[in-house]
Amino acid sequence: MMFKEFLCLWIPIGFLVGWIRGQTPPSIGVESCKALMTAKAVLTGNAGIAGQVTFQLVMGSQQLVVVDVSLSGLQKPDGFGDYTYHGCNAKLNFFTHLVHTHPVGTDGNCQAAEGHLDPFNVGDKTPCDFHQPQLCQTGDLSGKFGKISSARDTVSMHYIDPFLRFFPAEQSIYGRSVVLHAPDSTRLACGKPI
Repeated sequence: MMFKEFLCLWIPIGFLVGWIRGQTPPSIGVESCKALMTAKAVLTGNAGIAGQVTFQLVMGSQQLVVVDVSLSGLQKPDGFGDYTYHGCNAKLNFFTHLVHTHPVGTDGNCQAAEGHLDPFNVGDKTPCDFHQPQLCQTGDLSGKFGKISSARDTVSMHYIDPFLRFFPAEQSIYGRSVVLHAPDSTRLACGKPI
């Protein structure tokens, strides 16, 4: 086994051990790891927001998914002003990004995506706690990894989600959609992972 392949196997394991212990995980170099499977959702919408979310199943693990989010056009989307976030005094815009159950409509209609990907029936009653991501809806990326701020026009995020799946089919991100929501839950942009 080559050293690079060895690291690609053990880096995600070290990340999870640190996460379980409540420690801040070290910077992970999974960019150089070979992806076994990849799905990319190109997000488009009528609010001027565009971008993509890429999911990669990394070599060395059959269930760790690397997620890369790249979005632009986030500042002052049409029709939305400033919002407060969880009672903070500062006014900020925060967007949520989630994997939804159904694909985007053929006409690009984000409403066709229906509800969040939730194969274990967690439901919406209890808000997702990023300290206990195993108790969140599978598709609640913002709940597990943080909301997206509109303080800048563009944003890039990179994280590992050990709860997203490429298989089995009932849990898979394939055939679903990624939706970017405004603070009032309006669906601003969406795309289907292919």
